[in-house]
Amino acid sequence: MGPGDRPSGIQQGDIIGCDSDLIGPYGYAHDISRTWMVDGTPDDRQRRLYAACFEHVHRNMELLKPGLSFLELMEKGFCYSAELAQQNFTTIFHGLGLENEWPINMSPDKLHIPGAYGGGYDGELEVGMTLCIESYAGETGGPDGVKLEEMVLITEAGAVPLGLTPYQGGLA
Repeated sequence: MGPGDRPSGIQQGDIIGCDSDLIGPYGYAHDISRTWMVDGTPDDRQRRLYAACFEHVHRNMELLKPGLSFLELMEKGFCYSAELAQQNFTTIFHGLGLENEWPINMSPDKLHIPGAYGGGYDGELEVGMTLCIESYAGETGGPDGVKLEEMVLITEAGAVPLGLTPYQGGLA
């Protein structure tokens, strides 16, 4: 069954995602995403997509340390399997704070695209920077996908998550 072959509206067993880009007082930005199961038990495909997306966010979070260049960050970033790579985002990290999306960092599997990096942003991670680790897992032609994003603060010890919204344990 494809997306056009079912009743409209959210149904039991669907997964829904929310990407919460918010601009608050004095221009402060906040950006997290979560995906939830609607009153049901996830099937194996939904669990697999959620697990892949969760792993993508958390393995990439482990990379974030002061002194890492933006290019190194892109080159070392965790990639999805070939099955999921066609639908993933072009970016895996982006900055956030008073300026949204700077620096934008491409997924390692997208660096071969002409102009995708184009010299990119020169720089390195510094203590006090905020970044978002962004991930989407979905199959080409699939009925749905999973979107997760975590906002982190770069500290001397690495990345510290800033989001207070829990992950959906039943999907993982």
